[in-house]
Amino acid sequence: MENTVKTTVETGEPAIGISLDCKINDRRALVIQTYLPRDAANGAVYHLLEKCLHAADILEVRYRLKDLRLLLEKTLEELPIHERKAKDFQERAYIKHQQGNRRGEFKFSQAEQSSFDNMTTNVATCRENIKRFEKAIAEAEMELAHASTGATDNQSSAPDS
Repeated sequence: MENTVKTTVETGEPAIGISLDCKINDRRALVIQTYLPRDAANGAVYHLLEKCLHAADILEVRYRLKDLRLLLEKTLEELPIHERKAKDFQERAYIKHQQGNRRGEFKFSQAEQSSFDNMTTNVATCRENIKRFEKAIAEAEMELAHASTGATDNQSSAPDS
């Protein structure tokens, strides 16, 4: 017995309408609409739903990956700026110390030390964010590769009931 399902719907023919609202991220949403013949088997309905959800999952990962890459790029641009600010601040404080004819070892004032600590914290935060974004990008790329190879056409459909 041949188990084929008509997957096209003729214009004006009664059909099952399926509409899925999928949130991709905070700024993006997707509505997937499709139709099946009214006499389609339950297995065909489940299979089509799985294909639609799989497509939405792939889009979510792609947009997450795009956002992560943008965040990484921005952070990589910010890191040298923060490093330069901290270095310049330290150099200016040392020059000020030298020009002030102060004796003894160079030491930041309490206010200067607080500012310098904030600057070094910014540098450390940037470096930590870079590591975090690189790890998240690698995970998303693996997830996308896995999702792209996991074609739903090869998956078994839900039982007809």
